[in-house]
Amino acid sequence: MTRISPRVGFTPLLLALLASSSAAAAEDRGTAGTVASPQAIASKGAASKAPGKSRKPASSPLLIVPVGTGQSALAVGLSAGGLRLRVCPGANCSLAGSTNIPLPDEVQAHVALAQLTVLKVARGRRVLHVRLKAPKSERAWEAVVAAPTGGGSKAKILFADWTGLMTGPPGDRRGPMVVAHKEKRGGSFVAIGSQREEVSLCGRSAMLGVKVVTRDLGIQRARVPRLGPEEMRTAPRLMAEAIEAPAASALLRARVASSAKTSPQALTDGRLDTAWIEQRRGTGRGEFVVMDAPSELKISGFDFSLAPRELALSADAKKQIVEPPLSFWILGDQRAVRVDVPKNQKAKGQHFRVTLPKPWSTECVAVVLDKAASRDPKVAVGLAEFQARSSLAASSNDELVTLLDAGGAKGRAASRSLRGRGAEAADRVIHGYDKLTPEGQVLALGALEDSECSKKSPILVSATLHGSPELVGLAGGLLQQCGAASADAIEGALDGAKTEELLLLTTMLSKLSPTDTLTRLAKRFDGAKAPAREILREAWGNAAEHSEAQNQLSALLQAEDAGESRQVEMLRALASSRAGLVPEAVALIERLWTPKASFRTRYLLLPAVFGLDESSPLRKRIEEQALGDPRAEIRAAASRGASRASAPRLLRLLEDENVRVREAVVTRLRELAHRPATQALVVLLANDVWPLVRHAAALALGSVGLGAEVDRALIDALDDPSAKVRRGTATAIGVTGRAVMAPALLDSLDDKDEGAPVRASAARALGQICHAASADVLTTYAAKLGSANISGDERMIGRSALLALGDIAPADLATRLQVLTAKGSPHAAQRAAADVMSRAGACGRAKSAAAKGAAASQR
Repeated sequence: MTRISPRVGFTPLLLALLASSSAAAAEDRGTAGTVASPQAIASKGAASKAPGKSRKPASSPLLIVPVGTGQSALAVGLSAGGLRLRVCPGANCSLAGSTNIPLPDEVQAHVALAQLTVLKVARGRRVLHVRLKAPKSERAWEAVVAAPTGGGSKAKILFADWTGLMTGPPGDRRGPMVVAHKEKRGGSFVAIGSQREEVSLCGRSAMLGVKVVTRDLGIQRARVPRLGPEEMRTAPRLMAEAIEAPAASALLRARVASSAKTSPQALTDGRLDTAWIEQRRGTGRGEFVVMDAPSELKISGFDFSLAPRELALSADAKKQIVEPPLSFWILGDQRAVRVDVPKNQKAKGQHFRVTLPKPWSTECVAVVLDKAASRDPKVAVGLAEFQARSSLAASSNDELVTLLDAGGAKGRAASRSLRGRGAEAADRVIHGYDKLTPEGQVLALGALEDSECSKKSPILVSATLHGSPELVGLAGGLLQQCGAASADAIEGALDGAKTEELLLLTTMLSKLSPTDTLTRLAKRFDGAKAPAREILREAWGNAAEHSEAQNQLSALLQAEDAGESRQVEMLRALASSRAGLVPEAVALIERLWTPKASFRTRYLLLPAVFGLDESSPLRKRIEEQALGDPRAEIRAAASRGASRASAPRLLRLLEDENVRVREAVVTRLRELAHRPATQALVVLLANDVWPLVRHAAALALGSVGLGAEVDRALIDALDDPSAKVRRGTATAIGVTGRAVMAPALLDSLDDKDEGAPVRASAARALGQICHAASADVLTTYAAKLGSANISGDERMIGRSALLALGDIAPADLATRLQVLTAKGSPHAAQRAAADVMSRAGACGRAKSAAAKGAAASQR
């Protein structure tokens, strides 16, 4: 008969084999029967769809499933119209009055590719397996049907649906599955179940929830062999040998199991008091565990340990009775062996060893249970431990560390072998790490992947700071896995760290160990220099945002033994973070701001004070005191963050004797858009002896000033002795949007004795006030960008003029910029012109928005 391989899916090669074996199958009357040829199906399908012919399906069957024990024959037809079935007494039967199973649209055009296989199941009863798949499709339509027993007239449909990996996210797709096997005693069985993408027996099919067709043509849960007949026949049979203790190894990692009363990971966790136990109990035949294996290593054999007879599954559960297997299969990617366990296992001991005839290189190892001594439903079958032995087992740890520098397959094999040898091997890797090449160090970190974080973290931190990009990435990932366990090593590296290293280390610490970062970093504020304090504040503030750090934050802010300098830095960090000023921080500000507080404390506390709500009585009190402080530095700092309620007090400070105070006040009034300050700002712009203050006053008038007096003051300031003031004035005029000052701007732009920064600011302002009449002048200056031989000053002015043209966006803008967009123009000019034209029209958009606003206000 035709055998259907149990490997994953049905490959095109298998389909071809099924088709080519039809003659042999027909002769094999003792085991099963017939495989219809694709050509026959194609012929009938074509006849049923011939032009001009009726679309009614043909009445002649494609094949007849022979009479079985207690069964009638079954006539079968297949066309785009569906799978047709009719129970009939013998071989001479038509499809008239047949039952029809419709085919999905996806496969209707591909019936020529169908495979129909007759299989003899128990007691000589026959079923038909149909499989139909469109080319390049990842799923197939399958059916398992049979004539009924007992003289029934209606065909039994045991399965008819899609199969394949159809649902779920990539990597965990799943779907139905149908597989047929030939049994040792002749005959066949058909299994129906499900499959999952991540569950594969090292490349072999791994059906889950298996149900088989029974002797009465029903389906029921069953245990099935997981290997194909040929692989079972040819696999070496090995006898396990008792040993004193298994070799220390962690080369295998259990990933998934077909069923598990306990976690499958217990099989490779290195503990003898845990075990993997199959959940279906009884003999456990066919239940399996799949493990990841190191393909870099040659596996020479396997060690396994029996589970305790009674195993506690949990603290409150009854103990589970565990039976060891009498035999089981070990599978690799392309090989398999059957292992027999001595029947008197307990007398031999708890640990056993299997040596392979030839070493394996495999990425996957699976254990599949076969036989067990007990069939008691209360007994489960399982193993405590299962591990691989590598071909490097005889090498010492130091020899393997040296081998890391060999790189390639040898280096990777040494790395994986060291990784499985536990704490002693990890110590030797750490000891020899600094002597390795960068390539060897990468492999060394791989060998340390499972070692204790407290031991390997110093190396990981060092690799993150000083290693190659590959080392940095690998070490960073391992530190992420360690989390808070790496905090001591990170903190230790802070001593003597450079500024850029300090930034990285504090960021790592706040992310990996937020619950104690506040305490670890707080003490480092003491005596830290200004650049370091800034980095520490940022990291401290980030850590304070974590909800799990709130108790620690509260304790640090209330600690009475913390020095005043540290307390101030903590408050500054909170003020600039999203954590904000918690109640304990507010109370600390109130304790620190006293008449006896030092100048440094008062000055540095002000940013934290400005983090308080403006309605806070504490802020109002401190702000009032600071604006009247005898020290000009305090008054200036208080002015920069003053609230709107303090604006009248700020107006009086415009006459302060200190230039920095006056500048800070003017800048703050500008930010507050305080219009009552206009007259005072006009006076400052005209009369203050410091260009610093006049510059700030010009910018402030651009934002808050209105009216002819302001226009006159700004126009006059374009002749200020200071170029800084003139440039700031041109910028301010652009902010006002008042075209009345355009002539003064044009004068500044055309003034050849004026500095380029002022002229460039004037050009830009002409665009911002949307002065369309200046387009020709702006075009003249912008066009100079098209020449490669222009000075830096001309380039500065030209760029501003180009941007201004883009704001105004005259109708002929593209024509005006042809000199810049033409072939041969400098690439920088072409890009600048293209960018301006893509975003042109700021003035038009502004007018449109203003018009809409006016209309809305009228409504």
